[in-house]
Amino acid sequence: MDNKYVISRLNDVLEPIMKAHGFKRKGRIYYKEKNDIVFLLGTQGVGNYFAQVTGFPSCTFRLMEGFWIQNVDYWNARVNLCSPNIQLPDVFSMNAVFHFNDKSDGCILRKVQSPYQYLNLNNPVEMERMDLWLIPDKDEEQGPVLDELREQVTDCFLSKYEMIVNNSRKLEECTIGKLRQYNIERGYDENKPFVHGSYLGNYRHYLNYAVLFYKKYGPVELYNKYYTLLSEWREVSGLNE
Repeated sequence: MDNKYVISRLNDVLEPIMKAHGFKRKGRIYYKEKNDIVFLLGTQGVGNYFAQVTGFPSCTFRLMEGFWIQNVDYWNARVNLCSPNIQLPDVFSMNAVFHFNDKSDGCILRKVQSPYQYLNLNNPVEMERMDLWLIPDKDEEQGPVLDELREQVTDCFLSKYEMIVNNSRKLEECTIGKLRQYNIERGYDENKPFVHGSYLGNYRHYLNYAVLFYKKYGPVELYNKYYTLLSEWREVSGLNE
C-alpha cells in the first residue's frame, strides 16, 4: 500500500464530514477560519526513516488537531497564505498552535487497545502505540479502522471547535488555562518571586502568550497583570533591552 492510496482513502472518509462543517482542504490539511481563529486537522505520514526504525509501514500516519489565533503568535509560526485573509500554520509544530485534547502535541489517539498485534514489529512495545493510524491492506479489514477514524475526528475535534468560538471561557481554558496548568505541574507559580535561573523558557513562553491573549480578548486587568509579570521575568533574567 502506498501513500497515494492512503491519502485517497482518508479523503474519502474525512472530506464529507469536514466539508459539512465548513472546512476546506489544502493537501493533507483541513482548515477553517472563524473569528480570527484558524482550526486545523491534518494527517502526516511517518516516513521511511521512522518505518525502518520501528517496523511500521511508511504509510502509517498521525492524526493531528489544533487551532491558531491570529495575533497570539509570538513563535512567529511558519504559515502558508491560503487567501488574502487566511494564513495556514503548521499543525504538526506543537508550539505553533493550541490543541483541544489532553496531549500537548495534538495527536488524536486510536480507541482500539493494542491495535497492531498482527504486525511483526521488532519492538513489541510499538504494538501498543495509540498515536499511530494504519489502514489495513485488505479491503474487507479497512471498514472498522475508517469508522474509528471518523468517530474520533467527530468526538475529538468537530464536537469541540465551535464551542470555543462562542464561549470565551472555553477559549481561555483551552489556551492560557492549559499553559498555566502545564507550568504549575512543573513547579512554576505566578505568586512566587522570580529568581534568576529558576524560571526557564517554558514559563516565559506562557507569560508571552498570556500577554498577547489578554491584549486581544481582555480584560485589561489581566493584560496588565501578565505584562507586569513578563517585565519582572525579563528584568530578573537580564533580558530587558
